[in-house]
Amino acid sequence: MATLCFHSPSKPISYFHPKSKPSPPLFSKVSVLRCKASVQTLVSVEPEPVFTSVKIFAPATVANLGPGFDFLGCAVDGLGDHVTLRVDPSVRAGEVLISEITGTTTKLSTNPLRNCAGIAAIATMKMLGIRSVGLSLDLHKGLPLGSGLGSSAASAAAAAVAVNEIFGRKLVREELVLAGLESEAKVSGYHADNIAPAIMGGFVLIRNYEPLDLKPLRFPEDKELFFVLVSPEFEAPTKKMRAALPTEIPMVHHVWNSSQAAALVAAVLEGDAVMLGKALSSDKVVEPTRAPLIPGMEAVKKAALEAGAFGCTISGAGPTAVAVIDAAEKGEEIGERMVEAFMRVGNLKSVACVKKLDKVGARLVSSVSSFGTPFYFSTAFYLIIVLETYRGAGLPKDGGISDIALVRLLDNSFKGGLNMPPAVKHEVIHSAYNLHITRVTIKIQSKEEQQVVRKAYRDIRLASALIGVVIWRIKSRKSK
Repeated sequence: MATLCFHSPSKPISYFHPKSKPSPPLFSKVSVLRCKASVQTLVSVEPEPVFTSVKIFAPATVANLGPGFDFLGCAVDGLGDHVTLRVDPSVRAGEVLISEITGTTTKLSTNPLRNCAGIAAIATMKMLGIRSVGLSLDLHKGLPLGSGLGSSAASAAAAAVAVNEIFGRKLVREELVLAGLESEAKVSGYHADNIAPAIMGGFVLIRNYEPLDLKPLRFPEDKELFFVLVSPEFEAPTKKMRAALPTEIPMVHHVWNSSQAAALVAAVLEGDAVMLGKALSSDKVVEPTRAPLIPGMEAVKKAALEAGAFGCTISGAGPTAVAVIDAAEKGEEIGERMVEAFMRVGNLKSVACVKKLDKVGARLVSSVSSFGTPFYFSTAFYLIIVLETYRGAGLPKDGGISDIALVRLLDNSFKGGLNMPPAVKHEVIHSAYNLHITRVTIKIQSKEEQQVVRKAYRDIRLASALIGVVIWRIKSRKSK
């Protein structure tokens, strides 16, 4: 029988300790590491911080999806890790400090070289060429270790995006995946099927690793897809589960898995949850070697299918089992049956939840601007500038402007040369959908801030009024 040699993608990761003076006594008990990683600097000029603090959320992920081992994964809504990153003058320039770890586990190392969030932050700093600013990082774990839900990738994704956000989004998401891969290579292996969807959201196909080539797969907006995630009280470390994989596979299994992987991609693009489930359940290479290592997994899969799931497999390296369905109500019943099977056959307690596909990926939760005011202050200021400018040009002042019209006006103002940082444009337009322009309010925390806001608002109104007069005069001349 013909066989194929099986090798998981691998790539060495190297870090170099700088020859520098010892850290100040303040940090003698906390590990710091200068920004040195094997990735390359991608920007020509070191960027200045746009924010002094950002908080980022990165979602859980389901990797492999059966036959998509190491090249297909997706993000799951509602579960994940948070990273809070701050510009910290007390941290030596070019270094990152992990100051606190909270959440589902606190036994992770605070040494950035040994922590997935720290490694990703360092790699991103290297890509940005950060040498003049020190950063401190807090990690809140929402995902348990060894759960099969991309715990390490969620931390790495949140850290990489946090560094990029704090310096004004100079890197695109595909570049941030490279930073996250530095972390994954150190912690669980050089594979992107967790880190890519954690950063980019949705389904992501890894077409190639050298060079990295990522293909986002868009699940149709008008179709529903739910994941039933059942996590037993059992730890399955990724390195241990990867060690169980076969080094050779029969040609017939290679052909079978290839066809099922192709069906997976087609199902995602067509929004066909039934076909997706069938393909997801059909792995003949990885799942058969890992399932016996997770007590009760085979019975759990059988219970899910009998309860009406379209498909079921191991999420990532396990031990979480994932089933696919197109309605949340069905998912709850399927989850109960899967929990019962884990206890009955595997003697393992477990918890079930039903989650939708996360189409966004790692994102900004909150931030503080480099001027020390919350970001909604600056967003509101920009909104007021645009509002007053267009009002000065003759738009109604009674609130008679729709959200859609507002977004169009905002977009036109960008095209017209309004000086607004690219990182702010997205936030402004997003705010425009959620805030009616005539109801913009600014939350003021102190008397000092009240004075600053009043002065800024007065200056904005004066400037926009002058702009309005200029526009009116130009229009008047053209009409003559």
